[in-house]
Amino acid sequence: MPKPRHRLIIPVEIFNREFDAKVLLSCFAAERGFSVILGAKREINLNLASFPKSIYLPINLHNRNHITAQLLARLGHTFVGADEEAIVYCSPEVYVKEKLGTVVFPQPKLFLAWGPENARIWKMQHITMECLYM
Repeated sequence: MPKPRHRLIIPVEIFNREFDAKVLLSCFAAERGFSVILGAKREINLNLASFPKSIYLPINLHNRNHITAQLLARLGHTFVGADEEAIVYCSPEVYVKEKLGTVVFPQPKLFLAWGPENARIWKMQHITMECLYM
């Protein structure tokens, strides 16, 4: 019997800014054996209950995504911590205050950081996290 494939859900929020990069990410994931669901964030979020258990790659970790994070947990999906815009920020203090939601940020068990500096800022907020660099 063939090994079941992992599934990855990649939402797109702003098509003309994100789509090409997320298609490329989807291709890399597919080459590594993932089955990928790529689409508009709103449509994906409205249909989460109809998808098989998957890894959900969020756009950011802001509190406005707390309902989605709760729904993902209830449905058995894996919510990975990532922030597409974390590579550029004014200061670590401003980034934490403006971009990291106190409700959403602690939920993921795995974080995809842009590099060691991004991981350092996140680890200051969430000691038990595991970070992988993108």
